[in-house]
Amino acid sequence: MKENAGASTVAKYKDAQDAWESIKIQYLGTERVQKARLQTLRGEMERLKMKDDETINDFSGKIIGIVEKFKSLGSSLDEEVIVRKFLNSVLKKYLPIVASIEQYSDLESMPLEEAVGRLKSYEDRLKIHDEKEEE
Repeated sequence: MKENAGASTVAKYKDAQDAWESIKIQYLGTERVQKARLQTLRGEMERLKMKDDETINDFSGKIIGIVEKFKSLGSSLDEEVIVRKFLNSVLKKYLPIVASIEQYSDLESMPLEEAVGRLKSYEDRLKIHDEKEEE
């Protein structure tokens, strides 16, 4: 459907130079919109912090959602940047496991799924500990 719309837009020009100028203007506008959206996503990613009532799964889902939006716009984020953002944005109660991961793991090659799994395991352990204290 988009191809037909573009073809009909170009078809109205009799001169190839005019058609080419039209295509350039359309593409430039699309490119600018895409860059603006990517910049908005970068800001959203920078401001993202885990909330007190969020679980690791909830928070990682937000990060993954932003990463998917980057992909849909034809861009990507380096896995290390994503992992570091995740580790730097979790709640204070996760700092012991974050410090351990940073000291003993290679963040340059760690996929986000592994970092999420490690923090999820720690979160489960905290939950069990809290339940035992309540009894």
